[in-house]
Amino acid sequence: MIKYLLTIFLLAALFSCSCKKRISNSSNDDKNTIENTNSIDKSAVYNSTKEYAIVIKKTNLSKNNPFPTISFSIIDLNNSNRSIFNDTVPGGKVKWISDYAIEVKSMIGRPKDIHSKVKKPLYKLNVKSLTKFK
Repeated sequence: MIKYLLTIFLLAALFSCSCKKRISNSSNDDKNTIENTNSIDKSAVYNSTKEYAIVIKKTNLSKNNPFPTISFSIIDLNNSNRSIFNDTVPGGKVKWISDYAIEVKSMIGRPKDIHSKVKKPLYKLNVKSLTKFK
């Protein structure tokens, strides 16, 4: 009878150790997934005359950052690829609206629907004169 109880006790102890190991491996997988989602996506968009480019750096969604933040620079390709303007916009987008003007959009406050893609123009920028307009 004592051998039977001792065997059950040892099996229970071994089973509980293997469960702890599985839980810790699972949490490491979660950390790897979170690290992968914090990666940065970079792209460049040229204006139609190829005189200027917008270099956009976008961070992906994460638990701490529910809206992807973009950082962008306007590069003057005719002037030694010099950066002439920089900005960072949480939950934003930037695009060319003419040969020498960009539009920067941002999320409107707190969206009612989590899947809502409603953006409002934050500002427009003339890249030649570096003046903002609405």
